[in-house]
Amino acid sequence: MIKGTSEIVRFQCACHKMNIAVRTSIANHQPFLELIRSLNNQIASIKKSIRLSHNFTLLKCRLRLENATRWSSTYMMLESIKKAFDRNAFKDVTLPIKEIEIYLQILKPAYILSLNWQKETCTISDLLIGLTKYLYDLERLNIDGEASKFAFILIECIKSKFEYELNSQIYKVQYLFINHVK
Repeated sequence: MIKGTSEIVRFQCACHKMNIAVRTSIANHQPFLELIRSLNNQIASIKKSIRLSHNFTLLKCRLRLENATRWSSTYMMLESIKKAFDRNAFKDVTLPIKEIEIYLQILKPAYILSLNWQKETCTISDLLIGLTKYLYDLERLNIDGEASKFAFILIECIKSKFEYELNSQIYKVQYLFINHVK
């Protein structure tokens, strides 16, 4: 089955929609936005310092900076910090590692979904299953405080961006057809 043919209904770029949904969620949640900016500044300072960056190089830790274009850069920045923290690369630096771990827990499934949606073999069935499961899991995450507020904002943004896909009768029929044929 080929995307865009009469065999599979064509769907809009899910990765782009997820990017907009997550970026909007981050922009609308000040505590997470401030955390990202603070971490970005710390990483920039480390990268500017030959002495500090040398320690990270020795421990094979590659810190990433966040950029404003793709939300996945935010996820990858948090992931690089967590990996470097686990390798004890951060000496004399206090990090809110528990916060970072919680936000990684919230964002990792969205990151994986985006990677899967980029595959040539991805169908609307994959999109609907992934979205439905992610939203279900997000609603049931055992978190509280600001991270919980961020998860709620993210759920609302995703539902808004993917409203057509989640409510489209033709997509639901296509989903049932594909799963019945398999």
